[in-house]
Amino acid sequence: MGKIIGYARQSVDKKKIENSVKSQIKAIQTYTNKHHLQDVTFLSDVKSGRTTTRDGYQSMLEMIQNNECQHIIVFRINRLNRNYHDFLEFQELCETHQVLITSLCDGHFDLSDKTQAFKIRFLAILGETESKIISENVRSANALKAKNHQLLGTNAPFGYIYKNKSFHIDSSKVTTIKFVFNSYIQQGWGYKKISQALNNHIELFDRTPKQVKRILTNEKYAGLIRNQFGEYKGTFKPIIDESIFRQAETIRVSKQTLKHQHPMVLLRKKIKCICGATMTPIRMKRKHMTHPITYYICPLNENVGYKKCDMGYLVASEIDQQTIDIIEDNILTKPTLQCLESMVQKRLATKIHRSKPNFSKATLIEELSKKQISIEDYKMKINELEIWQYKMNYYQQSNSDINVHKITKNILNNYTLYLDQLTEMITRVTIDQDKNITGVFLKDHPINLLKEKDDINVVSKTK
Repeated sequence: MGKIIGYARQSVDKKKIENSVKSQIKAIQTYTNKHHLQDVTFLSDVKSGRTTTRDGYQSMLEMIQNNECQHIIVFRINRLNRNYHDFLEFQELCETHQVLITSLCDGHFDLSDKTQAFKIRFLAILGETESKIISENVRSANALKAKNHQLLGTNAPFGYIYKNKSFHIDSSKVTTIKFVFNSYIQQGWGYKKISQALNNHIELFDRTPKQVKRILTNEKYAGLIRNQFGEYKGTFKPIIDESIFRQAETIRVSKQTLKHQHPMVLLRKKIKCICGATMTPIRMKRKHMTHPITYYICPLNENVGYKKCDMGYLVASEIDQQTIDIIEDNILTKPTLQCLESMVQKRLATKIHRSKPNFSKATLIEELSKKQISIEDYKMKINELEIWQYKMNYYQQSNSDINVHKITKNILNNYTLYLDQLTEMITRVTIDQDKNITGVFLKDHPINLLKEKDDINVVSKTK
């Protein structure tokens, strides 16, 4: 028999006592004692419910997958997830392993009952909506702080101490920070070499290559605040001159390699690692290669000398094509196809409009008559106008006589041309340990395409 899991997650609204992890666990313990429930494992997180990269949450998923859990107890349903798509995936897992869910505030849910399954999904939608409202309120408050040149957070970077609503310099770390900037600017050292030098220097603090990069890219060391509202002078003392920070910034931009460039990939910020993190596309050229190849890697394994995650490199072109094949094989409903087609038409119209030449045939003729342009330039620009007109005619024809299936097939067969449309359509792709795709989720279509296909096959076999 499986265990009972009591799960708690710290709420964003820390002012409410009931939202603390401690109070949630206490309430769950009271419930389990009242109903004489034993063998309870308590798991908790202090992290946003909009992500699944939570240690306690991942441990809970692992226990469910291993059939080590038969019952989950939470204070509220929204403690589990604040993202509706993530919750659907969680619900599907619980249904598969016959796990009961009890919310102290929302009730008891047997997911084998369709009515109860629908009710819990409704609560998940409400949770996501509430989360969005909270986020908007936070954004408004931050906008006001930014207007007044105030800090948006209290997390002090390396070299500072947060005290009395302000950052104060930690004098013991100043030498390390200045060493990092000097080595990068004056010596021309990279992140790894600076990290090694720090580790070998008894009077300096150890920093990993990733931490070195954070120092060099953190504008706070120059007394600046940079966020979505702009860049402005902070109310705390700088450790280095602003000019030094700008020098490091200029060097960093000029030293960008293939690895730091953004390769054209389908699943940027879409593909999920087995550990729950969002995988990152990088471009690398190894010794035996004639050309660089784009890979997806787990961010936990980036810029470290050892593997924190067991997932290896994924060849981006192969995973992208597999995703396209799955979409092509499983998009069966006309509304979904129409959604994609509408998206394409909108993007196509925008691109054509932006590509319109800033001159006309009449102005070209006039300039040619006044000998302001040569006959060669005239012919070249007339050709540009004809190409643009051809594109416009094609768009108008497509828009007036829509063939959804044909257009969609064209997109899927030439997906690199319409990468932005497909990327916008895909919300999440999941994989397993063997690098096989286990789930493809589309915008406004929360059901896993692969799961949906399996369900359709089961229904077909039973008929």
